Parts: sequence; C-alpha cells; structure tokens
Amino acid sequence: MLSEIKKIARADLETCYRDEGILASAVNFDDYWARDSFFASLGLLESGGDIKKVRQVLELFIKHQRKDGKIPRKIALNYNFLKYLGIKIRRKTPRPIYNSSLAWHFSVDDNLLFVIAFCRYAEKAKDEKFARDNFSSVQSALEFYAEKKILKNDLIDEAGFANWEDTIYKKGFVLYSSVLWHEAVKDFELLRSMLRNNVSTCVSTSVGTAKYSIPNSKDILASLQRTFWLTEERYFADSIYGNRKEKYFDLAGNVLAIIFGIADKNQSEDILNLVETRSIASLKKNKKKILHPLNFPRYPFWRVSPALFLFNMADYQNGISWSWIEALLIIAQLKTGKKEAAQKTFENLAGIISKNKHIHETYFLDGRPFDHTLWKSAVPFAWGAGLTLWAIAELEKNISS
Repeated sequence: MLSEIKKIARADLETCYRDEGILASAVNFDDYWARDSFFASLGLLESGGDIKKVRQVLELFIKHQRKDGKIPRKIALNYNFLKYLGIKIRRKTPRPIYNSSLAWHFSVDDNLLFVIAFCRYAEKAKDEKFARDNFSSVQSALEFYAEKKILKNDLIDEAGFANWEDTIYKKGFVLYSSVLWHEAVKDFELLRSMLRNNVSTCVSTSVGTAKYSIPNSKDILASLQRTFWLTEERYFADSIYGNRKEKYFDLAGNVLAIIFGIADKNQSEDILNLVETRSIASLKKNKKKILHPLNFPRYPFWRVSPALFLFNMADYQNGISWSWIEALLIIAQLKTGKKEAAQKTFENLAGIISKNKHIHETYFLDGRPFDHTLWKSAVPFAWGAGLTLWAIAELEKNISS
C-alpha cells in the first residue's frame, strides 16, 4: 500500500507542476499559492523528491517579493472572481497578491513558510551559493514582522482571517502562526551560522546585517510555551486574544508543534493521547468516522466568514478533515513513538486515496471527498500530495529500522 499511495501522491503533485513552480491544484486553486507551494516543497525535500523544483518555487516567490520583504500570498494566473464562477480567463502576466482574504490585511504565514522551505532547501541541496545570493530575501522576510510592528512578547500579533484558516476569524496570538514563526527563526539562525562559519572561495556575497531586531528562537519558544500551553487540558490553545485563551483544539497547530520540537516528550504524548481519545469516542458514536477533524469543538457560526454560508460550505475549515493535516498527524505520531496509531491513521487515509485514485484537499470525516452543491474538494491537491510523500518517507524509515 505504501508503494501504491506513493505513486498516486507523486503523480498528483507532478500534475500540479508548471514551468515556474507548483500550482495549488488543477481545480479551484490553479494559481501559485505560497503556503501550498512551500508545504509541498517541504514534502519533496523530506521525501528525497525533486529538489530542482523546490529551487524553482523559491526563485518564483523571490522574484515577486516586495521591497519590504513581503512574500505574495499567491501569484494569480487567472482572474479570480470570474474563475470561481466557472469562467477562466488567463492573465497576460501573473499578478502577485499580498493581502489576505480581507484586502486591508496581509496573511502572516507566507513569509514564514518561505523561510522554512528556503533553509531546508539550502541544507538538503547543499546549495551554499544560492543561499548566499538570496540571504537578504530570507532576512527581510523575517524582518518584515518587526518593520510592521506586529511583534508582541516575541510573538506575532495578527489581524483577523490572516493565517491559513482564512475563513475563520482568529485574532491576536494564533498557535499555527506562532509555531511557524519559531521554526522559521530557528532555521534562519542555523542558516546564518552556517554561512558565517563556511568560508567559500567561489562566493563573495556576505551575510548582511539586520535592519530590524528579530527575537531569538529560544525566547520565542519560551513565550510560546508560556502563552499557549493549557496545563489542565494538556494541549496548546488555539489562539489568545487579550487575556482570553481560546481553548479550541487546533490539530494542525498542535501536530506542527510536535514535529518542529516545540512540544516536549510529555506534551507530545498528551496531545496525541487526546487525539486518540477523541477519535475513539467519535467512532463509538459513529462507526463511519475514520478521519480526524481539524478542530474540536466546532467554531461558532459568528467566527465563520459570511461568504461561506452563501456557498453552503460553512464547515470548509470547521470540523472536517484536510489531507495535509492527516499526513502531518502520521509524522507526529511516528516522532512520538506511536507506531500503531500512525499505521492506523495511514491505513485509513490510504484506503480513501486508493479508492479515489487521487489525494483530495478536504474530506468529510467518513472519508468522502468534500462536496457541497456549489463547492467540491480540490483535486489533485499539491499541499496534501507533498506532505503525504513526507509521511510515507517517515513510515518507510520506521519499517527499515
């Protein structure tokens, strides 16, 4: 089954390849989206995939990076409003879009994922020249948050609808963004140290000095732990606004905290035990449920973008399952030594992928691809395919060891 799913994942991802980078999907999202491109790139890097394609993705977004360091949220190839009405008109030139779904805000994770993917590429490809030549792009991508004065207590204080869940209202400190912020700064510190220590005779470009102060990763980690960890509940809070801790369980943020080493051993076990407990309880109530909800409990209706109700898809980022998060859960389970749980998670996801012969963007919890009258799950889905390749690579390592 590993071989079959790997073949499907690779084919789906390659279907999304274009000359300049990786489309988010061949359906609905046939543009270059930053988070989709960079997560798919991480999957390629961690699974020993097409490293040249990763460099291509990085070059594309560096090309469209603003002077203040902002990486585009997406690079549109079509006229979006018409596209979602079923009318595709190709733009003469691609249009970089920097703001979030709300035009007066910017999304916060684009720069972070760019930095993580860049640093991982430099390490895996051992491409020191590329790293030196483009170091200023990475540095300015992180300094952007200090320049915009949105750092508070060493964390990013974000506006509403500003992270990957751009249809759910979250404001203040958000777990998902904070985890990526710590990882991006940590990877940047390692890259900077490597470039300063390695004297290359063929490269004259030096590592530039900072214009704005970036907190160090140890301080970010301490603040993140202090701010988000819920001692009684034993997981990281979804978000914090003012003094209010939102105690929704965000699966993506919590498993990323495990994968990136933010959660310690005990915390990792507590988080995954909760996931397993909730899954078992859910199965007892409804034996058809085989996938994990991206959050529980569900967010109240007032947090959901009104536009989603018009399309009858209010659950799009509220209580259903996403393929990329299922893949990350497998990786987190293996990292924590929960091999049987990882195998079960993979078997459930693999059975669905095998049946559909593709990796979809979103699923109902019983494994059916998301489908609501006016909106269907995107397929093939590069983000999910790339991270599925990473999960399979981790499973293969586990088997070989």
